[in-house]
Amino acid sequence: MRLLIIHPKLTIGGAEKVILLMAKSLKELGINVCLAFSQVSNLALSSIRKELFSNLRILEVGEHKSPNTGSAISRSLSYVEDFRKLSIFVSNNLNDYDIINPHNFPSYFSAVFIDRSIPVIWTCHEVLDPYGELRDYYEHSRSFKYFIKLLHRIDAYIVGRRLSAIVTNSKKNIRLIAKRYGRRSYLAYPPIDVDLFTSGASRSKLLECDLSLLQVGSLVKLKNQLGSLIALKIVKRKIPNSKLIIVGSGAWSRRLAYITTALGLERDVIFISHLTDYELARMYRSSDICIHPVLEQSFGLTPFEAIASGIPVVLSNRCGAAEIFQKHAPNMIADPAPNILARKIIEIYHNYDEFMNYVKEFRNFVISELSSRKYSEKILKIIKKYSKKDV
Repeated sequence: MRLLIIHPKLTIGGAEKVILLMAKSLKELGINVCLAFSQVSNLALSSIRKELFSNLRILEVGEHKSPNTGSAISRSLSYVEDFRKLSIFVSNNLNDYDIINPHNFPSYFSAVFIDRSIPVIWTCHEVLDPYGELRDYYEHSRSFKYFIKLLHRIDAYIVGRRLSAIVTNSKKNIRLIAKRYGRRSYLAYPPIDVDLFTSGASRSKLLECDLSLLQVGSLVKLKNQLGSLIALKIVKRKIPNSKLIIVGSGAWSRRLAYITTALGLERDVIFISHLTDYELARMYRSSDICIHPVLEQSFGLTPFEAIASGIPVVLSNRCGAAEIFQKHAPNMIADPAPNILARKIIEIYHNYDEFMNYVKEFRNFVISELSSRKYSEKILKIIKKYSKKDV
């Protein structure tokens, strides 16, 4: 069985982690896997632990260009280039593969150039909508809203008529897919790098403080670092010696730095643009609480990485990951409003041993059910259902 996985850019992100973990496990299960990206970030390769990709066949399709750091418009145009590169590659190499597995937009748009005899199974991490810095632009541009509306129509045609099956990461996304496309999808909760986050030294504090908070994610509106900063200001009224580490980069970096100063928190907040996988694992273990107060997200790996690392989480009730937390740690879920977020942080701080007991029980579930092997076995069952070749 020859499987081609296609994705726009290999960068530092949740979808990319899932792709590499899945590819590694599928290869161990006997599948001939190839990964094609429109662009491969050297920073990503230097940050991701080599065990995940050292034995994988990774192709960079087309000429390498520096990462796009321009405006929302130029970022939108970069998707056109991604589509062009991936479409040419797929159409020129169809005979080399038995099944195609596209991931993020616009990789699955390449399905229009795929022979209908070849199954296309789309892994939907997010339904098509403006995210990140594009969301800010979308909210203030009528012309961009019109463009997205037109793109939705094209998207609906491709997903409705050209894809064999859809796999997605949460029940929340299943509902969105049904509403947007009128199609059913398979649920497979994404894996985390269990080996990375459950191994290593015992916990040790990185900062000299009473409470060390950690937030990991791109610096954009929907990740709600703004809410975290305001919550920290509130928390410090009860726990004065509290600190917050924010790991990530993005369009809101300058804005968040300004707000940090305006709130008088410049000595209490540390911004780190990026960490390697090993550094991130150590960062989790050196923190007291991980906060994930997103305003909207289909799933989210960060909360489970934190649980696997052995620390409590404050998770937004607007995050798809909450459907798992609801079963195993419902008392860690909170509305992402700053005052409610702050109350939950203070509650965990004052009842830390109790919450650590919840973490220990939940951690066992994460290790067994969110492993890459478990995820890949589910994906393999779906592949077998649609494949015309013996697996």
